[in-house]
Amino acid sequence: MTRADLRITQRRFKSRVRLVSLFLAIAGLLAGLVVCYYINGKLAKFGLLKQSGWLYANQEIIAYILLPLAFAAFFNIIARKAMLYYPHIIASMRKNDIDLTIQHSVTYLYAMSMGGLSLNESIKSLGNQANIYGEAANELGHIVRDTELLGKSSLSAINDLINNTPSRKMADFLKGLVSVIKSKGDMTDYFRLKAKQYHSEAEIEQKMFLEMLGSLSEAYVVALVAGPMFLIVIGIVMGMVGGGFNSALFAVIYGIIPIASIAFIVLISSMSRTPSGKLDIFVCQKELKAFKEVHVIQEDTDTGKANELRQVIRKNKKLKELTDPLKMFYLYPRRALLVGIFIGIIYFVYNIWKIGISVTPDSAGKYLLFSTLIAIIPFTVFFEMKSYKMRLIENRMPIFLRALANASESGLTLIKSIEMILSSEVGALANEIKKSG
Repeated sequence: MTRADLRITQRRFKSRVRLVSLFLAIAGLLAGLVVCYYINGKLAKFGLLKQSGWLYANQEIIAYILLPLAFAAFFNIIARKAMLYYPHIIASMRKNDIDLTIQHSVTYLYAMSMGGLSLNESIKSLGNQANIYGEAANELGHIVRDTELLGKSSLSAINDLINNTPSRKMADFLKGLVSVIKSKGDMTDYFRLKAKQYHSEAEIEQKMFLEMLGSLSEAYVVALVAGPMFLIVIGIVMGMVGGGFNSALFAVIYGIIPIASIAFIVLISSMSRTPSGKLDIFVCQKELKAFKEVHVIQEDTDTGKANELRQVIRKNKKLKELTDPLKMFYLYPRRALLVGIFIGIIYFVYNIWKIGISVTPDSAGKYLLFSTLIAIIPFTVFFEMKSYKMRLIENRMPIFLRALANASESGLTLIKSIEMILSSEVGALANEIKKSG
């Protein structure tokens, strides 16, 4: 519970487990009644129960009492096990997120320590940037919480975090930090060494992952590109000589290849170490009291006018998007995918309805293929166009930052430096910067 950081007491969590298990047990009981009623009717229809005297004599007890209770018990046990295992899953996800982001957090602590900040101030500053530095910053923020809210010492808070963190890497880092604090060593040098260590480990992990992706890509090409093409060629030849291989060919194209491709995507996604999701960001808002003596006149018409203005702005934005739909699809390729799927479904349903009862697997497969192309091709085009522009911007960004640094060193202000660079800079990056001006 503590390692999962669920922020709920054990008593309340156990009550939720009992409640969910009870609801699923009731659902299992109802499902068991429905299934047993259906199966009992089928068995009675074919006269199978009469062949077994004991089953026929006790069919009502078995069908409407024992089997529904078995369904309810099964659903209850599955729900309880799943709910109790849920904290372990969350803890495992947090461990992965902490291990991925700890190198950036340690680098931030090294920079703050170089600036002369104390350990508590550095960790507090890091915790305020948790939406940028990830779960590791959120985990280290527990030290500030324990020291400021619970009144613990820094060493006590760090030792508690060592015992409660799900990440072994975070625990090792904190143990070393405790040793440095107790020995009155140089924390700046410790942060520098750990940042360098984690950076080297990340490079090694990335190289190993890229090598593994290369092996998986070779297996994918052999199993799902060359292999199916060979089968398709054999199927076409056998079909030409009257071998009746069309059904198997249909299964390979529309069954095996898509399912195997989805399995490869799921496999690579499960092997990729990426953060599980966004963190909860807490924003502190303060009421401005500098002009509290100034009397403010409240009018009911202001709220109405503000809402009308928002509606007009929203309406103009929608109209502007509709006047240039290609730009809308270019900025949001997923909208092109949704529109393509909608048109593809209409195309498929219309052609199947037009053919009627004379539809064959070959004709259905042909229309399904065309519908898939209608759905995918527009999305692919707009997505690649946007990705190409993003690559151009990312490639020019280091050159722009280097030129900006040189211009700032020469004594120019930030605005003058940007104006001077844009006078000679062309391309996608220059156009995006000019939009902000």
